[in-house]
Amino acid sequence: MMKILHMVSLLFSISILFFIPNSCGLKLCTDSRAPLTLKAPLSFCGYNGSSCCSAADDSALHKQFKAMNISDSACASLVQSILCAKCDPYSADLFTATGLKLRTVPILCSSTSPSTSAQAEDSTSDFCSQVWDTCKDTSIQYSPFAPTLQGSTRIPSSKLTDLWRSKSDFCSAIAGSSDDESLCFTGKSVEFNATTDSPDPKGLCLERIGNGSYLNMAAHPDGSNRVFLANQAGQSRIDDLGLWGNYSIPKDNPYAEDSELQGEIWALGVRNPWRCSFDSKRPSYFYCADVGEDTYEEVDLISKGGNYGWNIYEGPLRFNFTSTPKLNTSAASIDAIPPIMGYTHSDLNNSVGSASITGGYVYRSMTDPCMFGRYLYADLYAGAMWAGTESPENSGNYSSKLIPFGCSKQSPIPCETVAGSSLPSLGYIYSFSEDNNKDVFLLTLKGVYRVVPPSRCNYSCPKEKISNTTNPAPGPSSSGCQLENLKLNFSLLLVIFLIAFDLV
Repeated sequence: MMKILHMVSLLFSISILFFIPNSCGLKLCTDSRAPLTLKAPLSFCGYNGSSCCSAADDSALHKQFKAMNISDSACASLVQSILCAKCDPYSADLFTATGLKLRTVPILCSSTSPSTSAQAEDSTSDFCSQVWDTCKDTSIQYSPFAPTLQGSTRIPSSKLTDLWRSKSDFCSAIAGSSDDESLCFTGKSVEFNATTDSPDPKGLCLERIGNGSYLNMAAHPDGSNRVFLANQAGQSRIDDLGLWGNYSIPKDNPYAEDSELQGEIWALGVRNPWRCSFDSKRPSYFYCADVGEDTYEEVDLISKGGNYGWNIYEGPLRFNFTSTPKLNTSAASIDAIPPIMGYTHSDLNNSVGSASITGGYVYRSMTDPCMFGRYLYADLYAGAMWAGTESPENSGNYSSKLIPFGCSKQSPIPCETVAGSSLPSLGYIYSFSEDNNKDVFLLTLKGVYRVVPPSRCNYSCPKEKISNTTNPAPGPSSSGCQLENLKLNFSLLLVIFLIAFDLV
């Protein structure tokens, strides 16, 4: 049994994923797991490096293909590529689920059903028409295109013309709908455009709207701008009955049936996660900031059953034990998923040094249009903040850079500044949060801050629409009023992670 010192568990995650809209991008397989790292190219499907198929899966697909007994070589080549789409690192999107049932073939690109703008230009090719024109009169044993009738087995042999009257009917069924934002299959592995039209943000502008020090914030469920705030004064009692007393574990949690691991576990190999969030536009993107030990602070994209390396790795670096580890686990045995963003402690040149990472949110408000779609995170000591950018869009590949930040002179509550610096004095950044408008808030030692239009701090943003009239100092918003008037000392609203230490 492979044992890991520190494990993360997330309850009900996969249950949530079944009820959220499909989203495009992010390397995920049809079982919601991250792709495998291959040691050698797949002999039948040809994938190399990252794939959703193991060598055994590849062999099974080859066996399935041979059983189809396709006489036409051109059609056979297309069907092979369609079967092998299950091995694509983005197969979760190609085989978009309908309810709880996955498609038997990927969404084929069609001229009548545009794919996402981020997908490479060849996604506009009419691959669906190519498949119809090439295979319509070719018999296929146990065709993946043949619908499985309820209570019966798949049709043993069929042509496309046996199942659909026309190309239009075929592509209506096999290609995506006209408003579908999922990826589509071109006959080749998924690729993305490398360009982006979003200007880089010049800085992040804040306003101070509350003096209290809080650890957590939640938007009011009535859809208004009101928010609830929580702190944790005094002691906490650990309830031995669980979060909701008796609870159930989703059957498809990665270790639900593993007698040697806790069924609640969703992912492994994190050290000390501090703040996790879903992208509100693409809920399959689940970000967690993980606090390092000596060297590196990281942001991970969490997926089902993923292993993020601790304590073999600290971020992308091999971790050096000061004493002999309790468990002798090799790097090769865990197939660690590297962080998508992060920073070393030496990146911050100040007298205190970086303390630990505070995870944030993907910014989805249009208050700062140049920040839209970027992941915000910071260092606890409030001397540095970063914006992470996915490039190409929807690829799951990120870069990040330090961004300046300041406080608006129109702030409802005047901001203090750090001695000898223009930075606002935030003390510690405990957490980020967002309201129902997707505006992002910072919960700090010195108060509650909200992101406002960049022009209020003289940061330029070509996308921002600035009124010609002088902006009056904003009065307290409904959010601000709630921050001042509803100073409720709630216990923490939701416990997301259960950290298990020294599990042997």
